[in-house]
Amino acid sequence: MIKIIPIQTGLLGVNSLVVPLVQNKVLVVDPAACKISSDSGKIVDYLKKENLECIGIVLTHGHFDHITGIAEVKNAFPDAKIAIHSKDAGELSNPPGVCNQSCIDNFGLYEIVSFLQTLPTFDVLLENNDTLLKLQSNSIKEDNSLSKVLSEWKVISTPGHTPGSICLYNKEEKILISGDTVFEGSYGRTDLAGGSEVQMRKSLSFLRENIPCDVSVFPGHGAFGFNIDLV
Repeated sequence: MIKIIPIQTGLLGVNSLVVPLVQNKVLVVDPAACKISSDSGKIVDYLKKENLECIGIVLTHGHFDHITGIAEVKNAFPDAKIAIHSKDAGELSNPPGVCNQSCIDNFGLYEIVSFLQTLPTFDVLLENNDTLLKLQSNSIKEDNSLSKVLSEWKVISTPGHTPGSICLYNKEEKILISGDTVFEGSYGRTDLAGGSEVQMRKSLSFLRENIPCDVSVFPGHGAFGFNIDLV
């Protein structure tokens, strides 16, 4: 199994994930390290120290605590494409967005509004059953090994926490990146704008029915590497 590197970053302690692909190429999922959380450079410094090249930034959803570091990674790796589900795209294209405004009101973090408005927007819109081949550039298209690995990562729409929440599933590696949909022994909150308990229940039922019990789960917060059968 590939070794995913979680780096805890951002205002609310997000598990930002470095996902190895081939050679020194990686994805970064939910980068949150930035100046407003006083951990600026935490992800980029790690990547440079390990001589890793980020070719894509994937967001499991659009909440502020999962996106605040995208500018730092994008500035360091300008060719890396930012990908988010279409139903959460407004959190980047028209910040702070409906969901984030609710979060800001809930946490009283009004000072981050102007910061969110400086973040780069998305390059790629993801939909249910897509693969991460959508992240490929012209150079990647010429790299068959990289294209193969990207095609092994499947997008699963799991609305409930937000309308555009996703999980990333790699059947071959037996890994589920769950964002704020699944945590160890619990699931994401549904009481903020865009949340839906009904949709969350449907998403959890789908995961239970379609993801094998020996799959390792890497959520957006807290413990990671647990099996889906513990959820």
